Amino acid sequence: MTREDFIKRFITVHKCVGCGEILDYELSDSAFCDACRMGCNSALNFGCSDCFKPMRECVCMPKRLQKSGAIVLRKLFYYKKLEAYLPEMKLIFIMKGKKYKRLAEFVAKHLVPIIKEEIDTLGISEEQLVITGVPRGQMSYRANGFDQAQLLSRCIAKSMGIEYRSLLRSRISAKVQKKLDVSSREKNAKLSIRLRKNASADEKYVILIDDVVTSGSSMAACVKCLKRVGARGVLCFALASENKV
Repeated sequence: MTREDFIKRFITVHKCVGCGEILDYELSDSAFCDACRMGCNSALNFGCSDCFKPMRECVCMPKRLQKSGAIVLRKLFYYKKLEAYLPEMKLIFIMKGKKYKRLAEFVAKHLVPIIKEEIDTLGISEEQLVITGVPRGQMSYRANGFDQAQLLSRCIAKSMGIEYRSLLRSRISAKVQKKLDVSSREKNAKLSIRLRKNASADEKYVILIDDVVTSGSSMAACVKCLKRVGARGVLCFALASENKV
């Protein structure tokens, strides 16, 4: 037994993000206990109100994101911000508030299959791909000390063996998106999201990752920026999305 395994088995305490129950060692790579995992699995099969497919199979996307030229938007479940007691909602809120690599790796394991499904359908090889994340607003970054979408992007890149690039940034003066109404979000996103210095997509397809998609304004702004630096196409993926197009 390695030192790392010893610490993981006998010293580190992992708790279910849904109910706080201490997880057995065998479940230490999971985010949930058995009961909360069943609840989360139900969320994966929640039907989209437009296409009626389970959310993890739904390809509906907000009109702003469609107009930006994004190839696809795939997500795992429906974002129910008013139902914070649900296991999947607690997962999102913890990911936003704590730099918790284990949770990012857990989410990555669930996103990787649908990413592979899309690139296989499009006939894209892994050598044609780079991955990046929607940048977190500077105010949120300073308050929490990390960028959850970038952390998730790195975990996915490592799991799939593809290149991660930090291509986008958020202006310091940017307003917080969640505090704005829908009509203001698009304007704020256009003004706040910028390309990093010397950013380049090198005629590759870019996998764009975010934790939650609501109006689609931030992702749409990112897609437009990535196309300006040579992206052949942008495939969007998120942990959750509001069920509206």
